[in-house]
Amino acid sequence: MGAIRCSSTPQPTVIPPDTLPPIFLGCSDVDSHIPAERVLESEAVFRRLGAAVTRKLYPGMGHTVIGDEIEQVQRVMDAVLQPSRA
Repeated sequence: MGAIRCSSTPQPTVIPPDTLPPIFLGCSDVDSHIPAERVLESEAVFRRLGAAVTRKLYPGMGHTVIGDEIEQVQRVMDAVLQPSRA
């Protein structure tokens, strides 16, 4: 099973699981805009699609961004962009 991505045509494109990018989901456990349950549901969906998921629920952080999240996103970007740099 893979993810579905819609292109400019009305037909969806199935993305094979081995081509899915790594996914980072970061959020506070008390974020007023993003419920923790939504993060957990999203993680489950991505995993069912075969994606490698890193999920972090930061305690008491609220709706903000912290350094660890930026580092996590940088790791994902490095992993995705690395093959094209060779």
